[in-house]
Formats: sequence, structure tokens, C-alpha cells
Amino acid sequence: LKALVDNVNGPIQAAFVSITPTLGLRYVEGKLEEMSELISNGVDIRGLVFAPTLQGFNPIRNETFETILEYAERNNLLVIIHLGPWFIHDAYLRELMPETLIEELGRYNVTFIISPIGLDDKPLIVIKWLNKFIRVRPILTKFYLETSGINCLLMKTATGRAVINRLGIDNVVFATGYPYYRFNRILREINCIREARQLSKEEKEKILIDNALALINT
Repeated sequence: LKALVDNVNGPIQAAFVSITPTLGLRYVEGKLEEMSELISNGVDIRGLVFAPTLQGFNPIRNETFETILEYAERNNLLVIIHLGPWFIHDAYLRELMPETLIEELGRYNVTFIISPIGLDDKPLIVIKWLNKFIRVRPILTKFYLETSGINCLLMKTATGRAVINRLGIDNVVFATGYPYYRFNRILREINCIREARQLSKEEKEKILIDNALALINT
């Protein structure tokens, strides 16, 4: 996955990679060695991306996934975790609920970006997840919420506003979900933020671009 962002200082190109834990520890260790070689040769790898429901692994107490997270911790890599898609099995949903997931991930000194992409087709699941999220006990400073598909929900519902208050405006990162979401949907999502009366202009800019740039430049 390649993310290209333009700012006033010029283009920032950040590489994110994905490794499938279900392919086994030997495979994962080999891929981590490849990553180390790329990094040592100057490739700017900023993080790892996972979709447990698509990759078919349980992120809780998974030895292979733990090996990857330990590598991310040593190398100061961001970790993005997608919660969707919507057809997830109940067993996965239980393990991806905040009271379980955040406690597990909180053991690592890693910055995590949680993405609900794919869950928005089931708004009741999203509301349930967000309601549990704001009740999680551990400090959430190293957790960011990526907003694919839920920008309007965050801006227009009491639960969404409570999530922003709980996390803090600096830990909410706008995302389009492209190409999963089409252009008209993305414009609607942007407008929900731009029209949010409860946010100042500075807070809107933080969500839309500044927080992402800060993460990439970490």
C-alpha cells in the first residue's frame, strides 16, 4: 500500500506493508527480514496494515502476530488494523471489540490506527463498537481512530461526539476508504466534517490533514 501526501514542503511518500500471520511463523520471520533489508537500503516504510477478518487470524494471543508487533515496536512502525468487512464472523467480532482488542494491543509500545472500514454497512455494530470504545479503561493516547465510512456518524451522533471527546481531536484521522467507497460518498464524508458546527476551523483541519501528516512525520 502506498500513500502519497502533498504538503507545503513537497511530496511525502510513505510505504505501508501487510504480512499475513496465518501463513506461519517461518514465513513471517522471512518477510520481516526482507523489511529490515529494505529499511536499511533507505526504503521509507512507515507501518504495517492488517485486516484480521480478511486475513483469517485472531489478533488476540496470536504468537505470529505478536512477533510482528514486537518488530513494529523495535522499529517504531505504525500499525493499522481494519475492523471490517461487515460479514465478519461473530467470533472475530468478539475479539475485535474494544475491551478485548485495546487491552491486548496496549501491551505494546506501538502507535495503533484503528479503522472501522467495512463495518459501516452495519451501523448498529459501529455504534456498539464505539460505545464500548469510549468506556475502555487503558490510556488511549497511542490509539488513533481512522474515519473511513463513519465521518458523518462521528459528527452527527452523541456517540460519535463522545468518541472524539474521549480520544481527543489530535487522535482522529480522516480517511476516504477509497476505492472501497465511491467518490460521491467520499465528498459526503468530507462535507460532514466541514459542516460540523461543534468543531472549530482548526479542529476540522486537524482531522482532515494535520493529524495524518503528524503521524507520517513521527
